[in-house]
Amino acid sequence: MVALSLGSAVGAAPGASADQLRVRRLITAMAMATLPFAIELPPWEVLGIAVCGWVRVARDRRGAGAVPRVVRTPALVLVVIALWFSGALGVGLALGTPMAIAFCWLKLLEMNSARDYRLCCFLGLFLVAVLLFDVQSMLACLWSIATMAMIFRALASLVIVDAVAVAATRAGTGRLLLHALPLALVVFALTPRLQLDLPNVSGQGVSGFTDHMRPGDIARMATSDKIAFRVEFPEGLPNGSELYWRGLVMNASPDGSQWRVEEVPPWADRPQPWKGGEKLPGLVQDITLMPDGQRWMFALESPLELATGAGRRADNGTLRYGQPVNHVLSYRVTSRLGDRATDYDPYASASFRAMRKEIKELAAQLKQEGSAEASAQRITTYFAEQGFTYSLNPGTLGEDALYRFLFETKVGFCSHYATAFATLMRLMGFPARVVVGYRGGEINSVGDFVEVRQLHAHAWAEVRLLESDGNGGSSWSWKHYDPTSGLPVA
Repeated sequence: MVALSLGSAVGAAPGASADQLRVRRLITAMAMATLPFAIELPPWEVLGIAVCGWVRVARDRRGAGAVPRVVRTPALVLVVIALWFSGALGVGLALGTPMAIAFCWLKLLEMNSARDYRLCCFLGLFLVAVLLFDVQSMLACLWSIATMAMIFRALASLVIVDAVAVAATRAGTGRLLLHALPLALVVFALTPRLQLDLPNVSGQGVSGFTDHMRPGDIARMATSDKIAFRVEFPEGLPNGSELYWRGLVMNASPDGSQWRVEEVPPWADRPQPWKGGEKLPGLVQDITLMPDGQRWMFALESPLELATGAGRRADNGTLRYGQPVNHVLSYRVTSRLGDRATDYDPYASASFRAMRKEIKELAAQLKQEGSAEASAQRITTYFAEQGFTYSLNPGTLGEDALYRFLFETKVGFCSHYATAFATLMRLMGFPARVVVGYRGGEINSVGDFVEVRQLHAHAWAEVRLLESDGNGGSSWSWKHYDPTSGLPVA
């Protein structure tokens, strides 16, 4: 091979077939190192990786070797631009992995010496290390061992080309692995593993919110300090009390304990602008969302518009991405703090299929005829006066969770209070639903941004009210209620 000349570079027997075999082994090793990340990469990058491998093999078959610089440089620029617009460019494990993989395969196109060959092998080992930082399963471990074996075989082919020497080396390597296996098992069983707080690369660690929920689900999420998303405010930070990050609206429930997202049909009444929000200022947020495998995007209440075409805004004031978020997603959104959704939601006033009479009687006792706001106040007063407490570890309440929470334990997390509040309001005849997202965040003074973690997961309720607009008219809107405010912490 004229351009690569690995044989002459390392003292091996020259010949195009030997060099081609080395390159194919290297491509196989790089493909094995890349495969665990394939589902998290932008689809265009996966296609580009396949093209890089095919181009290299085709050029080596013709004896052409490395791709000319005049082609590589524009390709590099295009890759960086595409990563930027895909929201997959940055620093750290989560943001840096797509870029590292892209550079690894671009290096393959440049390779024309033994030094470049070794560098590609080391980049493959780096990807193996990234995988093991993020996933500690037995399957990931076995795959990593197989990948490293392939990488080392590719490295060994630089200096060992004789068939007899290859067989002897393979046999010796096998014996060394067998001798090391007992010691490795002892170390694995007895050595404590370090618990490192590293950014999520593939979204496998925390699943995020799903489209259905039981009261205890958010409590389990809130025990994790994994980063959900980061936010920069180009126009300055808002007040901490305004940091309610709206995610998804759960409006359907058969029994008040289990809630789910039900899409409102397109022929439902279209929302009207909220009259009380005409003078509210907009607030811009630049959000970097970590991969969680879900479609929900987050923003302060209430999002008005997205600056990019990454997602769409629903009538209920939530944002949704076009596909599951399996890579770091960056987007800019403008919210109007204090604004309200005005959509018509038929599921939020549907009756429950099953409900214990004790809960119905409690709703009737607390209801204030004709006044949703007064009834909502009665519920929050009931929680305060009857000894209810807020806890991150409320315990398992079983199948009859709503009844046990209201009449027995009286200890719950935000989702217990939000679902109980929405259930009681709906039993009173007022449309109500549960909103799931995050509350608050940690201000990073060095980077001047807010980090929102899974432990900030929160749920609150919305009630549909008919209110005066101050000009002699009235309009429907959804009012935010957080029944956990002011409760003692257990």
